[in-house]
Amino acid sequence: MRHWELRGVSQLRHSGWRHSPVHAIPFARAQTVLRELCGWEWDDDAIRQVRTRRPDRPRQLGASVEDDERFEQASGAIEVAIDAGKVNTDTGWRDVKMAVICKRKVGKSTMWEDWAERELSTPSIRTVVAAIEETETFAGRVRRESDRLGVTTASDMTILADGAEWIWNLSEDVVPQATGVLDAFHPIEHIADAVKAVWGADNTPETTQRIASGRLALFGEGKAGIEQWLVHWWNSRQLSVPQTGMHSGSQRKSCQDQSAKIYGGIHTVAQFVLLEHDWPTLHYDLLLQSGEILRAWRLHAVPAPEVSVVAEPNHDHRLQYLEYEGPLSGGRGSVRRIDTGRMDWIVEDAQSVVVRLEGQRLAGELVLAPDVMGRLMATLLRITGAT
Repeated sequence: MRHWELRGVSQLRHSGWRHSPVHAIPFARAQTVLRELCGWEWDDDAIRQVRTRRPDRPRQLGASVEDDERFEQASGAIEVAIDAGKVNTDTGWRDVKMAVICKRKVGKSTMWEDWAERELSTPSIRTVVAAIEETETFAGRVRRESDRLGVTTASDMTILADGAEWIWNLSEDVVPQATGVLDAFHPIEHIADAVKAVWGADNTPETTQRIASGRLALFGEGKAGIEQWLVHWWNSRQLSVPQTGMHSGSQRKSCQDQSAKIYGGIHTVAQFVLLEHDWPTLHYDLLLQSGEILRAWRLHAVPAPEVSVVAEPNHDHRLQYLEYEGPLSGGRGSVRRIDTGRMDWIVEDAQSVVVRLEGQRLAGELVLAPDVMGRLMATLLRITGAT
């Protein structure tokens, strides 16, 4: 006597009477079994098509209210790791994208020299989303999972990634309040590649020392440390770049001049924009260009001459927002440009930011600093030429 186990029409397996090994049956055999047991007239090709287009069935069956509650009750801060890898499919090599959402107890701080050897705590819970699909579709999948787990608006979320632009764009669209963290192993690889490209690939003590100093700059001071490291090595050696290379002749001098402006304490003129944003409540996003990003603050009102308005630090934005107006993805309302123009960084320290703005409505020096009660305020000073 035999038992047949039907899991929809996607999987048919049979076993002997006494726990004999379970194995999948051929599609042609499945056709016969369905007709004998159920009276269904399915041909083997139809069964094959149904089976191959339901690879995500286990994930759909696995999502439940109990899962949501377990994730909510689990301890630790929310951590999301996003990455992609190549897989060979019937349409060629494609990216399989993956997002691992977990909770993990925050570990102890460590010095840079012990960073690679530290032990991380095991996640208390985790869920995985993976698919072979375009980034926009995958972003919707991640958003649905984060909504299901109730973490979309969580304030303690960290996004860990390798620096790929599509990941930062996805996280900004899905969980804009999350803190982005660059996986340090990837910039270390770039540091080593840069040193070897300029000074040669030979494993000399000098090469090892230069790579080690770059690693120290990265772990010790982050982005600012790497910038200072680049300038140090740029100034310590006249780069010998072929005329066919990326920077030749006048281009190389232009890069040297630009490096002096950026890293020598003289700030370059950049752009700013003030956007009216109607979600979740009406406010104004002040975006100040700093290199390849826009530093952001959320203002409760449009700054007026000598009048302070409440400001809140916001996450960095992409440069596209210098030009963009219209609806935002993920149901986050829409933005409308209030003012834009040139700007110059004057002061930036732990306590305050001072910039000079040259807009139509915002013209003068804008100061972002705490008031006597500790609230961050934006104050527009020395108005000149406003209309």
